[in-house]
Amino acid sequence: MGERQGKTERDDFFCNKLMASRTIAIGDVHGCASALQALLDVIRPDSGDTLITLGDYVDRGPESSRVLEILTELISVCRLVPLLGNHEIMLQNALKSRREFEYWMFNGGKSTVDSYGGDMNRIPMHHRTFLKFCKKYHETATHIFVHAAYDPALSMSEQPDELLLWQHIDERFRPEPHCTGKKVICGHTPQADGEVLDLGHIKIIDTFCYGDRWLTALDVDTGEHIQARMDGNLRSTRSTFRNVRKQVQESGNSSENASGEPWVYSTRNPSPLELSSREFTSLVNVASEKLGGFLDQLGSQRVLNNDPQEWKVEELVRELDEPLPESGTDGRELLDRLVDRYVPTSFNTASHGYLAYIPGGGLPDSAVADLISGVTNRFVTLWEAAPPMARMEATVIRWFCDLMGYPKGAGGFLTSGGSLANMSAIVVARTRMCGGDFRLARIYASSQCHHCIPKAAFLAGFPISAVRKIDVNPDMTVNIDALRKAIDADRAAGFHPAAVVANAGTTNTGAVDDMQAIRRVCDHESLWMHADAAYGGFFVVTDIGKQRLRGIETADSIVLDPHKGLFLPYGTGCLLVKDRNALLPAFRFTSDYMPDTKDDPQRESPCEISPELSRDNRALRIWFPVKRHGFGVFRKLLNEKLLLAGWSHDAIREVGDRLARDFPGCGIEIHSPPQLSIIPFRLTGTAKNGLSGDILNRRWLAAINRLGSVMLSGTVLDGKFTLRICVLSFRTHFDRMKTAIAEIEEAARSVLG
Repeated sequence: MGERQGKTERDDFFCNKLMASRTIAIGDVHGCASALQALLDVIRPDSGDTLITLGDYVDRGPESSRVLEILTELISVCRLVPLLGNHEIMLQNALKSRREFEYWMFNGGKSTVDSYGGDMNRIPMHHRTFLKFCKKYHETATHIFVHAAYDPALSMSEQPDELLLWQHIDERFRPEPHCTGKKVICGHTPQADGEVLDLGHIKIIDTFCYGDRWLTALDVDTGEHIQARMDGNLRSTRSTFRNVRKQVQESGNSSENASGEPWVYSTRNPSPLELSSREFTSLVNVASEKLGGFLDQLGSQRVLNNDPQEWKVEELVRELDEPLPESGTDGRELLDRLVDRYVPTSFNTASHGYLAYIPGGGLPDSAVADLISGVTNRFVTLWEAAPPMARMEATVIRWFCDLMGYPKGAGGFLTSGGSLANMSAIVVARTRMCGGDFRLARIYASSQCHHCIPKAAFLAGFPISAVRKIDVNPDMTVNIDALRKAIDADRAAGFHPAAVVANAGTTNTGAVDDMQAIRRVCDHESLWMHADAAYGGFFVVTDIGKQRLRGIETADSIVLDPHKGLFLPYGTGCLLVKDRNALLPAFRFTSDYMPDTKDDPQRESPCEISPELSRDNRALRIWFPVKRHGFGVFRKLLNEKLLLAGWSHDAIREVGDRLARDFPGCGIEIHSPPQLSIIPFRLTGTAKNGLSGDILNRRWLAAINRLGSVMLSGTVLDGKFTLRICVLSFRTHFDRMKTAIAEIEEAARSVLG
């Protein structure tokens, strides 16, 4: 963006902005986007203004694509009247004919093609559409606007294209005043000295910007104009403008402005952080263009993109080890660097082929919701501050409670993810079961529990020894007999058993503990039952998942991760409790500066039942996609993942059979059938080069990921390194799973020899 000027410039230059609308004409831009942007930063057009651009937006200058993007964005900001220039005609003809293309390239078109990355096919449809809607002239009660010239004896509707678009005005052709008596403003004929040519009845404002002169914006009513060079430097027709500019430049980092006042910005002279609608739209459009390209290419991108040689990881890391910048960088440059350089050098977790760890995918709808949330910036955890947003979270929680089979008195809140949700659950259980003294309390979880469980207990004040890891069965579900024995032993030793954490889908294998059996143990021992369903909980909405998760509705608390099972971007977790009243003793605190609260569940503030006060609007990123698409599509996708996991299990077994036939003594061992959507498996036997065991399987994993269509991850089960597939991304479908199986077999044959 161009530099912002002070109050005097805006008041004295394009004067009376607040009192009346303006009509402003801009001369031939010719790809000089920085000059155009600098003018717009000063003009700051709004819906009351008419902005007439005189054509020749493209060619010769370096940034024709950016010029057209700026102009298309202006359509929503002010009344834009774009006129057609001869260079737009040449561009449109070049799209139709090779001969016309060569003519255009000879007359400045090459710079336009270069601005689109050297490929005319990359000219987006909205740029082409914009050119089609450009007018050949514009006429008001007092003025006529054309690109090139006119016949003074003809009405504007009768003018030939040769005059309107191509004819230069010079000593050989200088038309008389138009028959209507209206003054004419035009471009096309470049003024080599960079000055506006005023012939009385004609003003020519093509001031040769691409030739290192100026781009001109003319206030039609006052006759004043402002000009910008290709690099964005400005000048105007008033000495006051030059004086203010000089004072602003000389003031540097002074805390006083040009008039000696101790403040620099005001409502009429806002800071660069206070984006106008046009500036914001421009920035978002650039980001949308970049992200649209990212989404279009997502299916063909490699899934693992952190190769140190290919992506120069160390170079990028050093680049980001930078000091705090005192001045800013162009937004487009930053977005290019971010999307084109930094984002690709990572696990492509949004990919169709991301089958590692626990995929989510990142719904674009939720990204739109986050944009709305960030711009409007509502305080969402206090009912008084934003009643609809507080109610929205309560509604989302009610939806989730209904899905889990919880009763009407249930409640909960949204968190940043499963880690904070599990910690909150342990705090609630501690408060309900132990009161203020939990020194001897014990928490029970299987050896397959997520590592955030002992971490959460530690952060909640328990010693590490308070979390008892219970042995598991061969299918990796908790051993109920071992659980009972551990509880009995602790009671006998004087400890206070307080809670059991049940797994509703472990990260390693997707194992689902026997919820009904754990509920019976908890009832018998008077313990709190918590279900960690961060990964697996949402599968309960399918027929298969409902059977495998039966009994989850009996848990006293449940953790869910919408950024897993509902495919949201990372940063959305959830804690549900069967009795919402259990939340208040754990989290309800207040102070004199807080609004008065009411004991009304219909007007509940999320901050009263959760650990956070200031936070983002997590409910909106759930509510928006669910409302837009309906929950049915989520249900279908979750069912698809379970079916794909079952198919993949059978397909991997068939691959193992083929490997055993072709490599005697080798094969694939599947640890256990998928209980949800995770399949753990490993190569057995010895490769021709003598590799076996963990080393062989690590080589196999690396070989699969190197092929690039899918990414798997590994874990250790029963002391052995094991590969695992987790099917959960909303973008992963049967075609990608067929590719995954093919590459698993290809990589296996490669490492076996």
